[in-house]
Amino acid sequence: HVEVKSYLIPYEELPRPVFWFNDELPAGTWSGIHSHDGWGELAYMKRGHMVMCAEDGNFLVPPRRAVWIPPGVAHEWYIPQDSVDCGLYIKIPALPDIARFRRVHTMEISPLARELIHSLASEPHEYAEGPVSRKVAVLLDEIPSLALVDTPLAMPHDHRLVELCTMLLNEPDLSGTVCD
Repeated sequence: HVEVKSYLIPYEELPRPVFWFNDELPAGTWSGIHSHDGWGELAYMKRGHMVMCAEDGNFLVPPRRAVWIPPGVAHEWYIPQDSVDCGLYIKIPALPDIARFRRVHTMEISPLARELIHSLASEPHEYAEGPVSRKVAVLLDEIPSLALVDTPLAMPHDHRLVELCTMLLNEPDLSGTVCD
């Protein structure tokens, strides 16, 4: 496992409702199974992609989509190619109390949400009132309106099959097997 710098943040001490990060992750990285108490995760990739694995299913996360993981939901992820993870952790009271934020789901990232996430990635997560907090407020208004993906690309649960499926998505002509 690669050490992921966003895991080292003391979340319970964060003074703001949204924390963002910009983790560069090498191909072949698996996280451990984990959950986030009190914080939901909006898994979003600036470059490359991720396979998000949760009890509700495994989903491919390319740069035009995101996966919402509610607080307390055990999950892990796989990075099949060198990637940049610009996800967000969001305290639940910052979002509307609607059913979609109580379950894992995939959504399309709008151009506005994408640009806000990219812009915030270079800002300090302990921000004052002002331009950064206004960007966060606009993003929190935008997230509930992001279109749900009706048919997310489901992935298998076995690590070897996840790796093989992502190889096949990247190179459809590939002739490997799980045993190779």
